[in-house]
Amino acid sequence: MAIQGLAAIPALFRALSAGRAVASAASASASAGQAASAGRVAGQTNFAAKDLFKQAFQKGGKMIDPSMLSKQHDATASAERETAAKEDATEKLRSLSGAARKGISSLILLPPAAIAFSKAMLNSQESMRQFSTKTALAFNRLEAGRFSRQQTRAAATEATTEGLADAMNSLEKTLAPVMSGLTNVMTIIATHGIKAVEGLIAVIRFINPVVNAAMKRMETQEAEAAKRASSVAFENLDRIAEAGRNQRNRFPGGGK
Repeated sequence: MAIQGLAAIPALFRALSAGRAVASAASASASAGQAASAGRVAGQTNFAAKDLFKQAFQKGGKMIDPSMLSKQHDATASAERETAAKEDATEKLRSLSGAARKGISSLILLPPAAIAFSKAMLNSQESMRQFSTKTALAFNRLEAGRFSRQQTRAAATEATTEGLADAMNSLEKTLAPVMSGLTNVMTIIATHGIKAVEGLIAVIRFINPVVNAAMKRMETQEAEAAKRASSVAFENLDRIAEAGRNQRNRFPGGGK
């Protein structure tokens, strides 16, 4: 029953919107007098819709069971607690996963570190084999064991190593003509480049005297032009000085 009461609310909202739409349409399409009448009718329709909505809401409110709201609240709170617990568990799982990865990485790196440390210690003690019979025998057994293990390893991997060597031999044989062609092309390019450089050097050698002569000629012309300008300046100064002397000679008393 409570659900049916709540379900009536959207229909009442639609009725209220329809009343407002009727008022807007009537006001837009009618004349002045007709618009006023249509407006009053639409207002009454709107008021009736509001009253119907109010009654239905009050009726629906009476039909809603308070225990239902409490149950809904409890269900929401329970869902939130479950979500928080899941997030907390996910975070803990992520932390444990990171710690596990670090532990695994440490375990993976431990054997190589131990082997490197042991080899360093043995290498530091190898010089003592000449002073101790037991030390010398221990190193001899170690070298013999390594030799035996190398033989066993070679026998165990000889088939795959042979296949890899044959494949590499075939690849090099296939690439040999290609590499030869590339080498010839690069050699030809380098040869033409060297010849071009030699031609450029010859051109520079031919042009260099001409350029030097032109530069010397320009320097000579500039020096002569500077000398002429200096001579003209000195001549002008001499003329000015001569004019001054003539002026003083003409007016010995300073023009008084």
